Amino acid sequence: MHRSIGRRLAGAALVALLAGPAFASPASAQARCQAPDAPGWRSCLSASHRTTDGGQAMLLTKVRPRLVVRHEDGCPNGTGRRAVVIRTDDGTRLGRASVRSHCRRGVARYDATLRLDVELEQGTIVRSYWSGIPDGRSAPGVELD
Repeated sequence: MHRSIGRRLAGAALVALLAGPAFASPASAQARCQAPDAPGWRSCLSASHRTTDGGQAMLLTKVRPRLVVRHEDGCPNGTGRRAVVIRTDDGTRLGRASVRSHCRRGVARYDATLRLDVELEQGTIVRSYWSGIPDGRSAPGVELD
């Protein structure tokens, strides 16, 4: 390979490496739902929404519920499956998904993305409820504002 071609390729590779983080989407920077230090569980929720009708209503477009379970004795045999239901604080069901876990080093992760097109009032709180988890009113919530 000619020296000038090698320099051009090296320069192009350097530019691509430096420009990569600058063009990364904000969603890729989102923090993971951290596993608890001791055996137990943690549930997280994020939501995407936008205003409609001059700011009086919110259009809920996507929710991402996540559940992390730390097992005491490593990963259980077989892949676990759980259901997650998305509801408003008044109990209105907005969506449901069934999710398989990915377990590594005793930590099982459940991750779902539900695409919705639901119009709600501003200030509505949306929560995720996982099957087999006693979350009740401690379920994570996102206020649409």
